[in-house]
Amino acid sequence: MNQVPKITTSNADDSNHTGSNNNNNNNGSSHEENDSLDEFPTTTLNDKYDLFKENLSTVMNDNKNLLTEDEKLQLRHLISQALKFTKIRKHDLGKLPEPLSIRQYDSPKLREIRKQIDSNQLSKLDIEELALNMYDELPELASDYLGNTIVQKLFDVCDSTIRDIMNVKLKPYLAQMGAHKNGTWAAQKLINTVSSKRERFLISESLRPYAVELFNDQYANYVIHGVLKFGSPWSDFIIESILNSFMEISRNRFGARAIRTCLESDAINKENIIAVATCVLTWCWELIMDNNGSLLITWYLDTCQILEDRHYLLAKILTNDEIKPLNEYAEKTTDTDISTAVPTIKLNDSDNAVSPSSSPSSTHQLVKLCCSKLGNLSVAKILNYRNDFKARDLILKKLFGQDLFDGLKNTNDINVESNSEALESNTATPTFRY
Repeated sequence: MNQVPKITTSNADDSNHTGSNNNNNNNGSSHEENDSLDEFPTTTLNDKYDLFKENLSTVMNDNKNLLTEDEKLQLRHLISQALKFTKIRKHDLGKLPEPLSIRQYDSPKLREIRKQIDSNQLSKLDIEELALNMYDELPELASDYLGNTIVQKLFDVCDSTIRDIMNVKLKPYLAQMGAHKNGTWAAQKLINTVSSKRERFLISESLRPYAVELFNDQYANYVIHGVLKFGSPWSDFIIESILNSFMEISRNRFGARAIRTCLESDAINKENIIAVATCVLTWCWELIMDNNGSLLITWYLDTCQILEDRHYLLAKILTNDEIKPLNEYAEKTTDTDISTAVPTIKLNDSDNAVSPSSSPSSTHQLVKLCCSKLGNLSVAKILNYRNDFKARDLILKKLFGQDLFDGLKNTNDINVESNSEALESNTATPTFRY
């Protein structure tokens, strides 16, 4: 059975980026400490594909008319591409531009150009000529304190032909730009002023391998939000990276909030939301006790209106005695599996969920969740949901047994007596005890 993870505290790294190849996967993670809990290893979609597929089948069976046939095909394709994302993913932010021994555009000259632009002394033709003259130094200027403001103006003014030349020059360094405290502004301006499909293609292809690192960066996650507005197929890599590395991103300070922002965007569609909601169910135990991951549990319970029975679906997993141990999902999906995995998802099959019982081990796991400062808030949301009492009843039966519903008051009842700590814990909030 899955265990509730031990969470250790790690302060977010709020230091300024200098353009180096920094991997920020763990810098933004912050977790609750609990010595009685065991920590989950970081897993990907390939590791837990069988559980993901089972949860997706349950979601679709409970909401049969949620997607059209075309949308189901899109969902299958999305999952197929997410399984392949591991092959193209890079664990850094790409290369840095080569330092120039002699710079034609030094700080004094950049200040003078900035004054001329701000005072409208340069015509459009002058600015386009300036962009061509800056071509060789463009990657370094894009991350310069003054240079990035001029590069932004170039993208605002220049026609598509000049912009295309600039895009091709900046393409290898775009991920590094996005993660730089100055360069991120130039990268966001480039993204927000796109005017052609070719520009969208160049930008998405340059950022795709670095998507996970961009999500987890304090500056670059805003670049992800900008690309999301491109729409499919140029923004598909964003959802693919979320699905593939969901646990890694969602337990990061910046990553979890970036996922939530993406899910609340108008550019997201139903199949994207269903895929991410299924990830929340698949990794719910890893998220529910985590300071960052719990934000997505809250999104799922409060905001994911597309699934009307979302509270019940989560309650079924939290009270399920037959969840496989984590190591049973640890085998990587092979190349053969990737090519055949998604077609085997039977979205219309009737896979009945396992009925939760009251085995001591799973009940003890739920009790620890109720005693956690973070976990009890999510359980309380399920208990307080008034539109459907099935979810509430599952939790109460697991904690106190069927006798609670039969109106019996047996003081020797094992479940009620042994699990009373859930209501007496000094770490549980008054809201949960109420």
